Amino acid sequence: KQLFAWIPAAAGHSRNWDYFGNYGLQYYYQVNWYCRVGGKLNWEIDAYDIYESKAEDAKKKGVTRNNTVSLVASVQFTYLNRPHVQLYSGADVGVGAHFANTRYEPDYTGDKQQPQGTWLPAVNITPIAVAFGIWQVYGYVETNVGYESFIKAGLGVHF
Repeated sequence: KQLFAWIPAAAGHSRNWDYFGNYGLQYYYQVNWYCRVGGKLNWEIDAYDIYESKAEDAKKKGVTRNNTVSLVASVQFTYLNRPHVQLYSGADVGVGAHFANTRYEPDYTGDKQQPQGTWLPAVNITPIAVAFGIWQVYGYVETNVGYESFIKAGLGVHF
């Protein structure tokens, strides 16, 4: 999961967390055999039920949907660069936004929050990752610390 996922759980007023995924587009230019530079656009979605208190019999207030978006510049350094396998690390810096919108139950009459948005710096470190493939198609698996999912897997195309 990601940077903002722990916030509702820490407050204790949420239950039934649904994770809808992390989606992204990225482009890199290979500067030399060990370095590539580029950019990433990421979008992550989750939702959870919110309640008036921590009590088990608390009344449900509604459902909050979170969208987290980031646009970052990225650099990756390759440690192992073989024809079908690359081992690399990287760093990303840019801007991120977190948008929360709550849809309240029809019978809920308490305080209602308006949709909220927060702009933040987006920083991510990829300690270790592997890319593997043949010809122009490849797959990758990354570990991340920061604005992206802790573990990310995807498919790509070289052109």
